[in-house]
Amino acid sequence: MWATNELEGRVRDLALAGGGASTLAVVYEDRGVELFNLDAERIAPVAPLALLDISEGALVDFGDAALVMFPAVADDGSLVAVVHGDGLVGPQQVDLPIETDSEVIGLCSARPEPGSGSILQIGYWTASDWDELVLGDLSIETSEFVWTQTGILPRDEGGCVLLSGEPVTAIENGDIAALVRPEATYFVTLQETGALKARRRGGDDQPMGLRDGISIRAPIRPSAIAALGVPRGGGYPEGVIVLSGADSYRDQVVFVDAGGLSALEE
Repeated sequence: MWATNELEGRVRDLALAGGGASTLAVVYEDRGVELFNLDAERIAPVAPLALLDISEGALVDFGDAALVMFPAVADDGSLVAVVHGDGLVGPQQVDLPIETDSEVIGLCSARPEPGSGSILQIGYWTASDWDELVLGDLSIETSEFVWTQTGILPRDEGGCVLLSGEPVTAIENGDIAALVRPEATYFVTLQETGALKARRRGGDDQPMGLRDGISIRAPIRPSAIAALGVPRGGGYPEGVIVLSGADSYRDQVVFVDAGGLSALEE
């Protein structure tokens, strides 16, 4: 277990981007987005962005720049992206060309299948159609984002993750994160009570406990969750689970080695 230093405030949401530039995005409740590497080091100043939700990101080539990009929901309910990389001092917000009938209130995303031509798969739901998940692919053509809607599926309450376009929702209206490894896929659910559960794909949820590290204390009541099955950096060969919340002293983000998930039954 490893952790950041004390954060700038209470955390609203977390998201991870995998690949060669594994990065954690932290969204604060009041205002602000901050980026960390998987060694819990800050890699950019806090950007004064107001976001309601953020989802799994990816490293993308945008023109001559390599950027880490996270899809997100702005405070006005529009779909945007948070980008950082070549030539940028801190995270920047850019609009996405996705038109909606009402405010977006949640989203999930995933890296696309190899050879698909897209940079991200995105699913979102709105205030007027909260029980529908709109799915589509985001791509880049001539240095512009292009959105192609691919379908609309029924949606259960709670957070969701995307696995190759297949949505998986949390149980009991909680949040959910997925760890995709070559040999298996695992889900970790954070319930509104702060309780954690985990399961192997196709298996049943089982309670998941956290043990304090030598110098790191687990959050008393975790508030947000993200996960990555094959991270680059940070020393997590079997994946990492990231949790925000406060221990007895401070608000921070805690990085948990996900090796214990291998013991879960199918």
